[in-house]
This record gives sequence, C-alpha cells and structure tokens, in this order.
Amino acid sequence: MSLEDQIEKLESHQDLDPDQGVNIEEKIMEIKTQLEEMDNKSVQVDTCNEAHELKEKLVAKIKNFCKDVTVLDTKLGMYQMHKENTDSQSSEETGMEEMEPLILQAPPPPSVQNSPPPIAMWKRALRIFIMFYVLAFTVLSCYVLFFDATFIFERVLPTMLGRRRMWELREMITPFLNLEVEDLLPS
Repeated sequence: MSLEDQIEKLESHQDLDPDQGVNIEEKIMEIKTQLEEMDNKSVQVDTCNEAHELKEKLVAKIKNFCKDVTVLDTKLGMYQMHKENTDSQSSEETGMEEMEPLILQAPPPPSVQNSPPPIAMWKRALRIFIMFYVLAFTVLSCYVLFFDATFIFERVLPTMLGRRRMWELREMITPFLNLEVEDLLPS
C-alpha cells in the first residue's frame, strides 16, 4: 500500500519539474515492477499454503485408513482364533459383541503382526511337500533309466508290496511285455 502512495506522490511532483520527469517515470516503472513481483510472490505463498493444507488433510486421511486396516486385521485375526476355538467353546457363549471391546483396546504387538498367517504356512508346507515328491520321482526315474532298473523292480517293490502282490502284477503285465496284447484287445 505504501508503494502505491509513493507512486501517487511521484506523479503529482512530475508536473512541477520537467527535468525530473524522466527520473520520476523510471522510479514509477521500478515501483510498478516491484508491486507486480510482490503480487506474484503473494499468489505463490497462497498456493503453497493451500498445497500444505491439502497435504495435511491427505496425511490425516491416510492415518485414519491405516487405523481402520489395523482394526480390520485384528478383527480378522480374532475371528480366525474364534473359529479355531469352536471345539473348546460353543459359539453361543462368546459372541462378537464381547470380542469387539478387546479388539479396540490395544493393537497386537509388532512381533505377532510380522508372523505369517496360518494359511501362508500351510501353502508353504504344501509346496515343500510337492517339491519333495517331484524330486524323489525324478531321482528314481533317472536311476531306473541310467543305472539299474532291476534293483527297484526285483528288490524294492517286492519288499514294499509283498511277494504275492508282485506275482499278481507280473501276471497282469506279462502279456503286455510279450506282445500278446492283440489277443486281449476287443476286435
């Protein structure tokens, strides 16, 4: 505001002295550019303030969302624990209304949150189990193909299945090994 007053004073003095008119005009132009710069800076400050307010609102919403997710996670954990404990307690004795105050009182400790859920542990165990059997099958197949096929069929299988079952299997397989299959196939 004081700059505008100075501009008016300089314009009123401009009429008095023509030699100083050029200097005064230059000063007026400088003051006007300073005013424009100040206006630009005030607009930038206002924009920064608005952006800061929006950022604070977004951070608050994210914190609320995290709290909601934590509460839902604890409810899910309590529901799974309740589901596992149905053998020892009936579902009529303990309702979800009794568990909700316990959930909202305190979040679980961080060590509990970092442990994988039981479903993930079962999936991992199943993967290991399947990989073990695939590996065992591959090793046995390679042994039969490259080393000694008679060892498995003459020593291991008879002890596992028993001698009687082995003779029954041989009686069933013998026609296929001797190319007598054509007589067994329907015509």
